[in-house]
Amino acid sequence: MSKNIEYVTHSPTHSDFLVYWTGRDIMQKHGGLLANEKQYPPEVVSDFIKRLEDILEYGLWMRKREDVDYIKVNDSKFPKPQVARLCFTELKISDSLLHANKFGPLGIGFKRFFIINRMGSPVYYVPDTVDTGMYPFFPPFSDFYNPQDPHEFFSFFKNMSQDRNSQGYIAYDLYEESEWRIVYSEKIKSKMPASKQKYFIDPKDPGTGRYHEFYKNLATSDRPDYLVPVDEWLALIIYPNLQIKNESFKKDGKIRDLLGRLKSGQEIFGEGLPGGEVVNFPSEFSIGAIRNF
Repeated sequence: MSKNIEYVTHSPTHSDFLVYWTGRDIMQKHGGLLANEKQYPPEVVSDFIKRLEDILEYGLWMRKREDVDYIKVNDSKFPKPQVARLCFTELKISDSLLHANKFGPLGIGFKRFFIINRMGSPVYYVPDTVDTGMYPFFPPFSDFYNPQDPHEFFSFFKNMSQDRNSQGYIAYDLYEESEWRIVYSEKIKSKMPASKQKYFIDPKDPGTGRYHEFYKNLATSDRPDYLVPVDEWLALIIYPNLQIKNESFKKDGKIRDLLGRLKSGQEIFGEGLPGGEVVNFPSEFSIGAIRNF
């Protein structure tokens, strides 16, 4: 008889929330705004409400990098495969403002099992050449890495630092992001159990119905490679400011309805969900309210 293993946390390492950040494009579109401003123009509020509605209804967007990403180690640069990925930060919620201004001020937080169910993992950080780091996974110490055909799992590798700080010390600025990732490709799909494939939607496929209709209505430059529907592991929403949070609570808006459907207990899309997690609504905060959490 199989044992039903449920999600239990006894002592979280950092935070029990892994946060996906979005909205940097919205802030740049409107002149380079920063998170936690007291008042945004109506069009900014509208853009963020629409972004949250789309995420709750259709899912998170997975995209490939347009440029080639590299690992710099062992005095060499190794290109990483260009596969679609989702990035999350495992952070103390009080640190949100730093991440919000870097990656976008709308945070969608999940318990870890959301990422684990989708074969996600913490990023594997390696020292940069500037750190005089040597790592055995890369040439000349190993043939584990194939420069002609780097495996998708090298998308989980990342340098610890972008550069040295103004005093000349190693900054470890990337390592401090405590990043987790989900990566996906048709090659990964071909080896993935059918039970996992339900977590990824290819909206280019007309057979995906409403997801395809949503995709078709997007500008060509904005289209994702894949969509990852949100499930009941959703646990946290961080708003760019109180104004946008209040807008999301309006009775004539879609967000309350979408959250009600998601947390109705009728679908139970995520694996390993204990009963309480199914129907518990996410905690919702503005960035200004959580700086001391």
